[in-house]
Amino acid sequence: MLEIVSTRFTQEETQKIKQFVELNKRWNGESSVPRRYSSSFPVDVRVNIITKDSVNTGYVVVMSDISQLKKLSQ
Repeated sequence: MLEIVSTRFTQEETQKIKQFVELNKRWNGESSVPRRYSSSFPVDVRVNIITKDSVNTGYVVVMSDISQLKKLSQ
């Protein structure tokens, strides 16, 4: 999870996200993903923790393109 999130957020933001996920089992926010040729597009980022027998075993990170939603809201 940290590898994916840390490429989109600062180190400080990444630590805050990790702490929030550890406490609340989930987090969501927005970021942007670079395209090949220097532009980028907005994404919704969702992080959920996976637990087994009350032990954190991993994370699920989902990024969804929200370009159209952003255009409609302008």
